[in-house]
This record gives sequence, C-alpha cells and structure tokens, in this order.
Amino acid sequence: MKSAIVLTSAASAVRMSRMSNPPERPRAARRFLPAALIIAAALLACAPVFRAGFIWDDDVFLTQNPLIHASDGLYRFWFTAEPPDYFPLTSSMLWFEWRLWGANAAGYHVVNVLLHAASAVLLWRVLLRLKVPGAWLAGLLFAVHPVAVESVAWITERKNTLPMALYLASILAYLRFDDCTHHDGTTSTTNGNLQSAFRNPHYLFSLGLFLLALLAKTSVVILPAVLLGCAWWRKGRVTGRDILRVLPFAALAAALGLVTVWFQNHSAIAGEAVRTDGLAARAACAGWAVWFYLYKALLPVNLCFVYPRWATSASLLAFVPGFLFLAMLCLCAGFRRSWGRPFLFALGYFLVALLPVLGFLNIYFMRYSLVADHWQYTALIGVVALAAGLLAWIMERGAAWRTVGMAAAGALVLCCGVLTFRQTLIYHDEETLWRDTLAKNPKAWIAYGNLAGLLVQKAAAPGADSSAPAVAAELRRAGSAALLDEAEQCCEKALALQPREAEAYGHRALLRLVRGQVAAAMQDYDKVIELDPTPEAYYNRAEAAARLGRYQQAVDDYSEAIRLRPGYAQAYGNRALAFVQLAAAQKGAMQFDLRRHAFDDFGKAIALQPDYALAYFNRGNTWLFEIRYADEAIADYTRAIAINPGYAAAYLNRAIAYYTIKDYPRAQSDVRAAERCGARPNPDFLRLLSEAAGR
Repeated sequence: MKSAIVLTSAASAVRMSRMSNPPERPRAARRFLPAALIIAAALLACAPVFRAGFIWDDDVFLTQNPLIHASDGLYRFWFTAEPPDYFPLTSSMLWFEWRLWGANAAGYHVVNVLLHAASAVLLWRVLLRLKVPGAWLAGLLFAVHPVAVESVAWITERKNTLPMALYLASILAYLRFDDCTHHDGTTSTTNGNLQSAFRNPHYLFSLGLFLLALLAKTSVVILPAVLLGCAWWRKGRVTGRDILRVLPFAALAAALGLVTVWFQNHSAIAGEAVRTDGLAARAACAGWAVWFYLYKALLPVNLCFVYPRWATSASLLAFVPGFLFLAMLCLCAGFRRSWGRPFLFALGYFLVALLPVLGFLNIYFMRYSLVADHWQYTALIGVVALAAGLLAWIMERGAAWRTVGMAAAGALVLCCGVLTFRQTLIYHDEETLWRDTLAKNPKAWIAYGNLAGLLVQKAAAPGADSSAPAVAAELRRAGSAALLDEAEQCCEKALALQPREAEAYGHRALLRLVRGQVAAAMQDYDKVIELDPTPEAYYNRAEAAARLGRYQQAVDDYSEAIRLRPGYAQAYGNRALAFVQLAAAQKGAMQFDLRRHAFDDFGKAIALQPDYALAYFNRGNTWLFEIRYADEAIADYTRAIAINPGYAAAYLNRAIAYYTIKDYPRAQSDVRAAERCGARPNPDFLRLLSEAAGR
C-alpha cells in the first residue's frame, strides 16, 4: 500500500511539473488535491514515529522542564532569562500541548509531522509562485526526504518544524506582495516606496510571520537574503527598491539574532569550551561541512544522530573543499544567463541557509559533532528544488525523455519514502537511538554515556512483587546484573574517549549508587563538580552525601544548588530532609532551629511546585514521626494523595496517623486503599490495628 501511494504521488509529480502557464483545472484539483497527496506521503513515510516515545533532551526541553509545568511558564518563557535559549513561541506551543497530551509522546509527534507536511505544501506553493519547474515534485520530495527525519521525529526539534512552516509562509506572503507591484526596472529608494509597502496587507503579513518564525527559533535569520535571492531569480537583478523593502526583515533578524547569541553564551553554553579552534580553522571546516551536507542531501544513507567529530585544521589543504564550492558557484554565476541560473539560485540558497550552522558561531551540540541532520533542515529545500527542477526539465525534452523522467521521479520518491520510513524506526526510543548511533559512530562518547545512564535506570527499575516465583526473581537479578555490567563498559568507553567529560562521570556515579558503592559515587560526583559545577551536580552529590549520613555536607551542597538555581524545588525539599536528620541528633534550641529550617524549606518547595506530592509526604512524616503532630501530618498526607491518588505510602502513613489518634475505621480504610495501590502493609501494624479496632 505504501509503495502504491508513493508511486501514485510520483506520477502526479510528472503531470504537475510544467509550471509555465499550466492548463486551467478545477480549484480543488489544482490546489487541494496536490496538497492532500503531499500530506498523505509525509504521514505515510513518517508513520512509525506515531508510536515513538521521548528521546534525548526531550526531558530537559519538555517532560521535566519546570517552566513547561509552571502555571506562569508562559510569562517566564517570554520575559525572563530562565530558559536555556530564546524560542518563546515554540516553548509556549509546547506549554499548551503539555496540558493536552501530558506525558503521552504521540500527540507531540503528530503535531511535528503535520508541521513538516505543512512546510512541504508551502514549499510547493512558494516554488510555484517563483515559476520553478517541478514545484510540486519538490514539495513531495521534501515531505519524504530522510534527512528531515531528525527534525520531525525528535520532539525537541519542534524548534525546527514550527519556524520552518512560518518561514515559508512568510516568503509566500512576500511573493504575493511582490506580485502586486510593477517590475518596471525602477531603482527608486524613496521613503514613499517603503511607506507603500507598509500599507500592503501581504507585506505586513509577511513581516509578522517572519517575526513569529524568529520567535520560534532564529535559525531562519537568513530570510532577508533569501528574499533578495528571489528578487534576482524573478528579475535577473536586485534593485534598490528590493533592498529597501527587505530592510525591516533584516532589522528583525539582527535584533533576534543578537538575543539568541546572548542566550547561547550565557545559558546554553555558559562559558563551556564548545570549540577551541580559531577563525581560520573554522572557515576551513565550514567548507568540509557544506560538502558533507550536500552529500547527505543527494545520497541520504547511513544517517547518524551524532556523526564523528572530525579534527579541524587551518592548513592550505583544509581550505580546498571550500574553495571548490565557491569556484562552482562562480562558474554558475558566469553562466547565469543560461544553464547556470538554476544552479546558482539553488546552491547559493543552500550555502546561505547553512551559514548559521557552519561553525562560525558556537552551538552547544558542536561539543559532540560539527554537523547534524537537523541543521540542514532549512537548507535542504534548495537541493530538492534543484533535483525536482532537473527532472522536470528532462520531462520537457520530449515523449521518450518524459518516460525517463517519470521513471526517475517515481524511483526517487519511492526510495526516499522507504529510507524515511526506516529512519524513523531509529527514533522509537532513546536506547534504540543510542545503539544505532554507536553502530555507525563507535567513538560517540555521548552515546556511550547516555546509554549507560539508560541501562542503569532499566536495571534499577522496580520488578514484580515479592510473591513472584524464586526462579523469576533470580532471572530478574541476573538481567539487572547484565545491564549494570554493560552500563559499566559504556561508562569506561565514554571516559576513555573523553576523560574530562562531566556527564560520563555522572553516569558512572549513578551506576555506583545503584550498586551500593556510595563512597565511590561521591568521588565521581567530586569530579563532576570539578569539571562542570552545575546545580544538578551539587544536588546529586548532596543525595550521595545524605546516603552516607553526611547530612551537613548534604545541606551545604543543596544550598549551593539553590544558590545557582533559586527555583530548585527538589533541592529545597531534600535540604529539608537533611535538616530533619541533623535535628534528630540535637537537643533544645539547636533542634528547634533545625526543624524550623526544615519546615521553611518544605514550604518553599511547595510554593515553587504546588503539585510536589513528595514534599507534602515528607513534611507529613516530619510532623508525625519527629514531633508527634498527627493532625498536621494527616493534612499533608491528604494533600499528597489528592495530587497522586495512587500514592500507597501516603495511605499507609496516614493510616498510622489515624491510628495514633484512635480513628481506627479511617485507618483501616487507608490500609485497604494502600493495598489496592499495590502496597504490602507491615503485618505487625495490621495486627495492632485489628486488635485496637476489635476493642
């Protein structure tokens, strides 16, 4: 069925490839049916992603992002420096979606695929208005191109699919505005021309869409240059009037671009050495990167989530690829009045669209690789438009060539669709992604580290209840041991490849904690803090210190985490527990002060995160077991249960609290509720409760 649909779409591409004065057709046949075919092809090729889950960075970006969960998150996305980067429109969209889909990944994937499909349709309409041959085929190829999978299947890359749709819509609106004006060759740059543009709704709509695209992500800053390129394509030159009309777009791009650079340097990168090579080496590397992207766009095989990070050099030989690409552009420019025109337009666009990601500016992901599929999502349309145009040109040569062109178009769409379908399977879950990455790039230390973390979590996951047969329990223990052994191997490989990588030490520390090697884990956390003193690093070391009974060190580390991140609710909640433990060893005024600090911290944690059920639970424990205040404990347990109705431990502890005030019926009711939630109450407590209730 998949092949039939794709081949049908390819056949349609042949019929729609003649873009000069196409014959009149019913409106639905000329617009809506072709659009529907593009959307159907995108949905079909990307179908496996609808069953995929969350992968790397989706937790930081979405599922565990406190700003996404916060009621005032929208304000903080737009008007504070709390986010790691500034793409408030994308973040706001996900903020609303979280309230629709929650932790169900399918909803986010559906929206991502639909945005990609919309971009493919918009690309067709843009190229159609530019009278580029094969416009519909170009839209179809973009919809099923394997290089686009990383942007579509990775929820974090909503910051690619959303701005792309807005970017193309802005270009389309600008071209409609341009069609409203006369191309009479004038070069006037009077203010009247710009004032006239601002009175045109298409121009204002285009400018507004571009602003929204920038607010979704500033990867589309290249639009002003693209608009000038479109003017050259249409008229053979760029006039002063064209430049004047593009200036407001350039001003928006410059302003939001500077904001992004500031956020990258002060939040996302925050002083880390992403790259240490100089400008000359980066310029040479950019030439290699352009050819790499062109190669992957033309032959999208062996795509990898993290490509090998090649060494950079400023030697003369290293500049050869870049000079060759520029020489190719110059050759096309020399023949721009004949065969060179479409090549210059497409390859020039390709280069301009790649400029923000060629390494002249630091991007955090460049710690792992200097190239990435999702970085050429915007540039990709230049290559697919050129390929579609060449096929359309072949079809214009005559009946025999038309058959050849149809066959080539059908084969190309079919191959891309199959490769895309297979590529989306890699993004099914994070473990599949990292294993595929290591199969293609055995030196990807980030893959070893993250795979180790996943295996540790998998090994430490709770198994079946203790009533399971002994053989099954033994198999689970053996399976966990095997997972931990593999995790240890991954950690060691990551550290061998990158001895000064904080993340790898953090994963090994987690592994050691699961194995009960807490002192060894503390040493790894010391190394993490030495290399990358983040709030999480101090928080994790505090957790380990508390497990060793070093509660004062835990308080100190939690305090440092809070200093670095004032809204760190979990750090407040756990520091409160450390204060409780310190208070247990004191008497008199010192004990009172420590308990007061604990209750202050519980209050701050709950104020920062009102749905923090664990904070209510722990505060209830403090009321009940430390200072024997059952009523206050019951109130906190009740709040925890209201937040999490399946909170078995809260039911059990509330039963104990009810027992202490001799409310035995409610205590028995809570015991039954805990059992329904899977808990196994203490037999001694059950016996005491039964005897008390019987009296």
